[in-house]
Amino acid sequence: MKLLINNFLSELPKNDIIFIFLEFILVFLFLKSILYLLKNRNGFLIKVKRSGGSFESLQIMFGIATLFTVEIINNSCILGDYKNLIMVINLLIVFYLCFYSDWSRNKIIGFIEKIKNKTENHP
Repeated sequence: MKLLINNFLSELPKNDIIFIFLEFILVFLFLKSILYLLKNRNGFLIKVKRSGGSFESLQIMFGIATLFTVEIINNSCILGDYKNLIMVINLLIVFYLCFYSDWSRNKIIGFIEKIKNKTENHP
C-alpha cells in the first residue's frame, strides 16, 4: 500500500499534490464546521455582535484564502475542464467558513488576536 501511494505521488507534479492537500483541508474544515453546527443545537443561543475590527479580520483572511485557493487551482494540471467548477465550489466553501460558520469565525478571530497581542522578547 505504501509503495502504491509513493508511486502515485511521484507521478504527480508538485502543484497537483498541493491541490490535493488543499482540497483535503477545505473539505475537512467544511465538515468540521457543519458537524459543530449540528452538534451544538441544544436550544441555548448566545448572540454576539462583532465589531468592525473583527469583520476586517475576517475579510483579510477571506482575501488571503481566496488568493491561495485561486492560485493553487490555476496551477493544477489534473483538473482539466473542471477548473472553473472546482474554483467556484472552493470559493463558496471559503466564503462560508470566513463569514457564516460560527466555529471557523471564532477560530479566525482568535488566531488574528493572538498575532495582534504577541509580545516580542528582545535580548
